[in-house]
Amino acid sequence: MHLVVLATLVLAVSGQSPFSIKPDNARETVANSDLLMSCLYPSYFKSVRWLGIDKEAITNVTVGVKLDSSLGALFLTLLNVTSDMNGMYTCEGYDTMINQTVSETRIVSVFEPIRFVAPKMRQTFELGKTVDVVCQVSGNPAPTVVWKKGTKNLIGTQDNSRVYKDPFTNNLIIRNITKWDEGQYSCLARELNKGQTKDLSIFVDVQFGPAGIQVLKLV
Repeated sequence: MHLVVLATLVLAVSGQSPFSIKPDNARETVANSDLLMSCLYPSYFKSVRWLGIDKEAITNVTVGVKLDSSLGALFLTLLNVTSDMNGMYTCEGYDTMINQTVSETRIVSVFEPIRFVAPKMRQTFELGKTVDVVCQVSGNPAPTVVWKKGTKNLIGTQDNSRVYKDPFTNNLIIRNITKWDEGQYSCLARELNKGQTKDLSIFVDVQFGPAGIQVLKLV
């Protein structure tokens, strides 16, 4: 899985900032690898520091990051980058030439491709029950889910349909399931920013006895 880290520059003071944060363009990194951002500053700056997405100062004991420094540079490494690290990172310092604290900011946005979590491609249910056909999807930004049976989109809601998508879990709810509901369904996940589409095919099996138990008729 690949993550795309987008860095957007924001100047905190008018005019040209004396800071220079690198990288200054979008870059791509591999999942669970590290992202290095370098804050470069002139010698007349004091008290230079990085602030995290919670606006708190980042230190060497902050979880998930590493700080290093050299003459005129303060390096921030985000370790094992995940979408939990999305947000604004700020390098700030005191400019002794103008007697003012100035800063420059990076907005880090981590892109995670769509994936199906523990997919169940055959799901068995008992006739007459209200059931959840499970389709668990992850990704950042969060994908939207559309259910289909054959070529037909299932667009009902809880208020007007026996078959509808749960808006919170994305599972397909079937009330009072019948043998007519048996068959092949598609869970289609879409994410428009990157134009991603991913499809999971699920067979819904409806049995006359408790799910998972074959009922034999004696003759």
